[in-house]
Amino acid sequence: MPKPLSRRFIRFLRRRSGVLVDLVYPSFCPLCGEPSGPGPPRPCTACRARLGVPRPPLCPHCGRAAGPAARRGDPCPGCRRRPFFPGRVAGAFLYRGGGGELVRALKFGGRLEAGLFLARAMARAGRVAAIPRGRGVLYVPVPLHPAKRRRRGLHQSRFLAECLARSTGGRPLDALERIRDTPPQGDPGVLSREANVRDAFAPAGRRARVVAGAAVVLVDDVTTSGATARECARLLRRLGARSVDLLAACLA
Repeated sequence: MPKPLSRRFIRFLRRRSGVLVDLVYPSFCPLCGEPSGPGPPRPCTACRARLGVPRPPLCPHCGRAAGPAARRGDPCPGCRRRPFFPGRVAGAFLYRGGGGELVRALKFGGRLEAGLFLARAMARAGRVAAIPRGRGVLYVPVPLHPAKRRRRGLHQSRFLAECLARSTGGRPLDALERIRDTPPQGDPGVLSREANVRDAFAPAGRRARVVAGAAVVLVDDVTTSGATARECARLLRRLGARSVDLLAACLA
């Protein structure tokens, strides 16, 4: 009797063969590692219950709950005073609980199945928020400094951007690069998140020219204060982007 295939080899086949493997071999929960049944990678039933999602009606400028009295499309009270982001914002999950665990599994553990699940959820959130999709849309990842990318071995936002482009018909594009290796935004030594990322990014050479006149979706793993996303959006607008929206795996 042949030996059962290892989880690692099934994951390799799934990345290479997609739907065919989904029909034959089980997926494993990216959080607890238990089988979650045939089909694309996803959390098991128990872990799925720990995933927090933004509750509608949602604010179009920050992606968070707009309040019980708000109507569809209304901004939340904070964004009425000062918009969180100049374009539309959508997040698949809340960072606390299972959403944050999925991001960390991708970001620090290299668990690509967690990223595949996050990207599918991000695509759904973007569709609900009317964020542009399809041919001609550019998915631009928030850039990671080369030193940090070497340490981690994975650029999580680029991976998510590639998955989103493949599923929606768009195009992934590294239009920006990080020229300063800034401390993490949550670092206790960071007194101003805006100042921490000011002038930390630059256009990525010739690739940046493609942005002119295009609908751009900025892709990030976690959005907290929005300072990084706003700085990237400022540059993309300066490069001539027709619109810049934000799609995040998690909202913190």
